[in-house]
Amino acid sequence: MDGGNARGYLLDFLKSYVEVSDEDLKDIVDGLPLKAFKKGSMILYQGDPSKHCIFVISGCLRQYRINEDGHEVTSEFYEEGQWVNVFNESIKDKVSKYSVVAGEDSLLIYSETVEKDEMFKRYPALLNMTSSMLTEKIGQVNENNYGFAALSPEERVKSLIELRPKLLKRVPQHQVASYLGITPEAFSRIKKDWKH
Repeated sequence: MDGGNARGYLLDFLKSYVEVSDEDLKDIVDGLPLKAFKKGSMILYQGDPSKHCIFVISGCLRQYRINEDGHEVTSEFYEEGQWVNVFNESIKDKVSKYSVVAGEDSLLIYSETVEKDEMFKRYPALLNMTSSMLTEKIGQVNENNYGFAALSPEERVKSLIELRPKLLKRVPQHQVASYLGITPEAFSRIKKDWKH
């Protein structure tokens, strides 16, 4: 998605969350900093200060951490229309507990939190929109965490296939397995059995 198409996408997306004049909305979108990342690019490292506000316009990002055993544990995938790292941006002088990497070539809104704060002052409706999206995201995360903890491995795979079928075609199987908390072999077997 090029810059022109990206801004058109953003206009349509923001209209679904915020009520402002078309002129102000266009001004907001034109002022948002866009940045392209190639597949495999690191966007944030675990242990680094979290200073950016990130929104996925196109592409797919993976959030993970390195556990005590030195293994990568995937905690989230972010696709089009999703905010990334919104929970850390308001915590001052804190480091990220996760790394974020581009799983595909990706186009993002990528701005310093200072720039974001200036935009909020200029456009209060944008702050309302972000708060609404954050509340929605927290609800989804809480529901997913509670739901996944209560589900069997088979039910987790089935739930992911039903809720996010496109994700399975976008990311490697071992990363999906890590996200679901099961081994790649178990994921492959369950997925095969479920399709039959």
